Amino acid sequence: MSNPAKAEATGQPVTFEHAGQSYTVPPTAQWDLDAMEAYELGNIVTCVKLLLGPAQFEQFKPRGTKRTVGDLRDIFDAIQNAADVPN
Repeated sequence: MSNPAKAEATGQPVTFEHAGQSYTVPPTAQWDLDAMEAYELGNIVTCVKLLLGPAQFEQFKPRGTKRTVGDLRDIFDAIQNAADVPN
């Protein structure tokens, strides 16, 4: 797991583990405004897709698998914790 303060200061991605998988997101200063707008509108699926990117979202939800709202909430919480963003 990366140090979010160091990642923010150096512009390096934040790496974290979730459900046995490794993920990387940009430091918060580089988060896509479309992701933040989706969050503000309550569209967490779009927000998570934009923060993870297509390949990592596919890793989280491989085609043909089922995920729940709880799974989505868990990975979003993991992203927030890794980036040191208050819930």
